Amino acid sequence: SIQLALDDLADDGAVEIQDSGRYEETLAVTAAAGQRIELRAKDEARPLIKLSGDMTITGAAEAEVTLNGLLIDGGTIRVSGDLERLTLRHCTLVPKSVPSLVIDSTSVLVRIESCIVGAIRIQREVAYQNRLECRLE
Repeated sequence: SIQLALDDLADDGAVEIQDSGRYEETLAVTAAAGQRIELRAKDEARPLIKLSGDMTITGAAEAEVTLNGLLIDGGTIRVSGDLERLTLRHCTLVPKSVPSLVIDSTSVLVRIESCIVGAIRIQREVAYQNRLECRLE
């Protein structure tokens, strides 16, 4: 499963999904201090991650998480902790009636590059600190 592969990362690293299959899981990504984790699709693959609950992303200081090339449907992605950076690149967070992305961390810089996303709920303190970057290409 994707979760088992993420859990096996002891250091910096990436979990690469090799096909365009459908994966039904509820994911939790936890990055240790200074750790860099990437969950990505192989080039020319477009896997669907059908969340059966909310996906949580949390991390300690100076940690970074990147989601790259994924189609994510179902639950909400919830970001918390002292994570320094979350990058969404070439992802689709299928829009729904609830937010696709909820940012509960005041320390994280969220970078959204070439993505389709639904609603984003963000802490007021994060918005005031300009901690959300969106690049449209």
